[in-house]
Amino acid sequence: MKPILRLNKSIVLLTLTGILAFSLTTIWFFNNYERKPMEINTGQSPAAIKNPLLAATRFLQGLGMSAKSHRGRDLLIHLPFVEDAILIYRQGGALSPTEMDTLYQWITVGGHLIVQPKRVLYEDDDIPETGDITREVGARLMARNGKADCGCPSNSDTANEKDDHPTDAPTEEGQVDEKYVEAPADKKQDPGDASWNDEEENENELLSVEIEGTQLTIDFPKSNYLEKGKVEPTFRIDSAEQVGAYLLQYRIGRGKLSVLSSTNIFDNANIDKAGRSWLLAWLVRDNAKTWLLYSNNMDGIFTLLVRHMPLFLVSLCGWVIFFIWAHQYRVGALREPKKRARCHILAHIDGLGRFNWHLDRADSLIARIREPLLQYWARRLPGKGNSPVDPAAAARLTGLTEDEVKTGLFGPVNSEQELVVVTRCLQKLLKMGAARKMKK
Repeated sequence: MKPILRLNKSIVLLTLTGILAFSLTTIWFFNNYERKPMEINTGQSPAAIKNPLLAATRFLQGLGMSAKSHRGRDLLIHLPFVEDAILIYRQGGALSPTEMDTLYQWITVGGHLIVQPKRVLYEDDDIPETGDITREVGARLMARNGKADCGCPSNSDTANEKDDHPTDAPTEEGQVDEKYVEAPADKKQDPGDASWNDEEENENELLSVEIEGTQLTIDFPKSNYLEKGKVEPTFRIDSAEQVGAYLLQYRIGRGKLSVLSSTNIFDNANIDKAGRSWLLAWLVRDNAKTWLLYSNNMDGIFTLLVRHMPLFLVSLCGWVIFFIWAHQYRVGALREPKKRARCHILAHIDGLGRFNWHLDRADSLIARIREPLLQYWARRLPGKGNSPVDPAAAARLTGLTEDEVKTGLFGPVNSEQELVVVTRCLQKLLKMGAARKMKK
């Protein structure tokens, strides 16, 4: 009993030691570590990389507005309802004159188009690009290099322009007044924003604007500015120096055309800057649905076929697979057939004989040979009864025995030896008959 008791005591001691060590480790772990949620930046999602206006779309949807992102020029050809608004992120290929007229007609009957001019112009450029959607109102996007000799309008010109468009002038119904406050000098730099694709250092300008009784601070890129053109805008947001504008809104019929100096302010990387999301919501506040067109380039031929003619693509793929399968032996250079060794004539005769023997033991071959001989000897020596030829008379004339005549004309062929015998007798009868013809 003593060894058993010692063993049990050892097991109990080890168990208690393990429990104590586990308890101490657990207490130390929870005293030194705390479970907390952690936010890890994984970068933009594939959907955000593909769609630069994804954040703007979800922002409007979060406000309870109807908004949808779209890709493709078909939206500008098959236009939505006139109560909707279209925000064009980038102008792609030029629209045809018919498509341009249809688009402006859509704006006239109540549509709202938000767009940036297609090309940045300089002081030497007088005529805007003909394919630009903003060509009807004449708004131009001008480059600003920030230097004193940049060719910008002088103070007198600016003052005249300001007098032509006083800020306290009465506006039409549904429009708002605005105030212009110069942006603080220490808030013009935004070195972290690299989305403007300017060659020079990126600079933004903070403008304090009062819209519908709300004092709003909006951040605009300072690299470019808008010139109003030949049509007078009904609403505008000018720069702090009153040189050019960052937003021009035109009333066209019952619709509106909003021209921005940059639509980059609404993309995924920049919409969270000061006042930009609020500005977007204000622009489309009166529209039933907002379409955010992040690419209006014409789709490739393959994309159009997949979208509009999927059954044709399936049939085409099947035809291509069948064509390749049907011509698989013609791929590459043609192989020259192997030259076969020429066989002797006796080999052909031997092969023909073996073939006929396997078919019907040469019965058809012997029948074709016997038929003309039987006709010949039946005319010369007609037989009696069932025999068409008299074998005895034929034997006397040919010098053969009567058995040889019977074997050649009527004998069976059951073996190769009998075939040889019958063929020999027929050959003798044929020679004798030919000899008699020659004598006559």
